[in-house]
Amino acid sequence: MPSDYQYCQYCGQGTFSGVYSEVAHEVPAPSRNVTLGGLLILASGILGVFSGIYALVVSDAYSAAGYVGSEFLTCCAVIIMLFSGVAVLGGLFAIQRRHFTLAVIGGVLGMIVGGFWIGLFLGAIGLILVAPSRNEFRD
Repeated sequence: MPSDYQYCQYCGQGTFSGVYSEVAHEVPAPSRNVTLGGLLILASGILGVFSGIYALVVSDAYSAAGYVGSEFLTCCAVIIMLFSGVAVLGGLFAIQRRHFTLAVIGGVLGMIVGGFWIGLFLGAIGLILVAPSRNEFRD
């Protein structure tokens, strides 16, 4: 294979010396579904962060009141905040149309975190909008 043999970034067809065949090479237009889905996943992650902060405040109040089990609530709050951080990152990557896998994982974790139950629906709708658009992402 010659050293100047390349591939078209849009269709994958091989080219020689940068000369394309008669096939039209159009850049696919980005859909708004991915952007909207990314925004919904991002909102789900942000709600999850607020939910984690709320859980930390409640666990501190329970600990100050002497209730048993406040350590478990603190542990759950930290897990919620970690999952929410991944959801925020996945939403940002979905908006940028990069790292499809991380965008889908962010949507799933946004659903798991649930952010005051609203985040569950936001993450699910965002995931439904992002998942079928695999070909619009750059990995």
